[in-house]
Amino acid sequence: MSDEGSGRSGVTPHLSAVQTRQDFARELTALRERASLTVRDVARAVGEPSSTVGGYFSGRHLPPLKPPDQLRNILQVCGVTDQAVIDEWLETLNRVRRMPGPRSADTAIPYRGLASFQPDDAGWFYGREKLVDVVIGHLRELHAGGDAGGLLFVVGPSGSGKSSLLRAGVIPALRSGALGVAGSADWPVVLFTPGAEPSQELARQLAQVSPAGSGRVLVVDQFEEVFTACPDDRERAAFIQALCYAAWSGALVVLGLRADFYSRALRYPELVPALQHRQVVVGPMTEAELRSAITEPARKARLEIEPGLVEVLLRDLAPAAGEAGPAYESGSLPLMSHALLTTWERASRGRLTTADY
Repeated sequence: MSDEGSGRSGVTPHLSAVQTRQDFARELTALRERASLTVRDVARAVGEPSSTVGGYFSGRHLPPLKPPDQLRNILQVCGVTDQAVIDEWLETLNRVRRMPGPRSADTAIPYRGLASFQPDDAGWFYGREKLVDVVIGHLRELHAGGDAGGLLFVVGPSGSGKSSLLRAGVIPALRSGALGVAGSADWPVVLFTPGAEPSQELARQLAQVSPAGSGRVLVVDQFEEVFTACPDDRERAAFIQALCYAAWSGALVVLGLRADFYSRALRYPELVPALQHRQVVVGPMTEAELRSAITEPARKARLEIEPGLVEVLLRDLAPAAGEAGPAYESGSLPLMSHALLTTWERASRGRLTTADY
């Protein structure tokens, strides 16, 4: 076995050249890719949220120095077992964290790159306001029904921004009282992804919230994991039944589903009524919505956008000549977000320029 494959000194020559957060993320990503692992694989192995671990690989933030176990665990999952190599990674992390730069540690980051927006990012989430209102409207109608609860699907293709919509749009709206129901701003909101053992995950999540009061919202992001990550048919069926029971018992249950798993979900009769009558489709953003997603975070961060940059971005997001379909494809959103974050990282003097892009 080569040094590179064993995680020994063959993987470390580039660490001496690491100076920035992005350099660190690049080397960490190369290590993960050599191990043929996805971000989700690593996150599950180390027991951390995918959004947190994804931030390390995207360069959005660095692992903490104390305790050092987080980086050490990630390295070990990626095949680095030699203590000397682990120590070198930790020294590199320490150096990058201490490296002076043009921005302070508390500088607001206006864009999220390849990572999904989270509930705490609500103030930076623009362009989907109308769709958030549509989701809240459906939930309001469900609550007004006879059982005060129900099941709602939020369906869209990969890359359409479903996770960000649910996390940074719908959940903050609920917590702000947008449902319009007395006391609803204080209702517990449970957010999770199913994983390999969805029933157990549901039980763990519910155990963490207070049972007091009649209102409760369950948001299951990436519901398709019940088909991709859960290998047990009985476990899958039990989880779906538990969600339906919660909805019938008065909870508002929101399921984010990737569109290519629609037919799989239809195989479960208890989900069919919601799929027929209670679903919100996450389609492509309009030009106005894309402009908002580009310019509003910059405005909030007090950044100037060079004239013409927005048009260049919109042009690059458009499908190739001759391709059918809408002007802006859903799957282009992660690319736009990544381009904006990278442009911001290269920017100087508070100005986003076409040259940096």
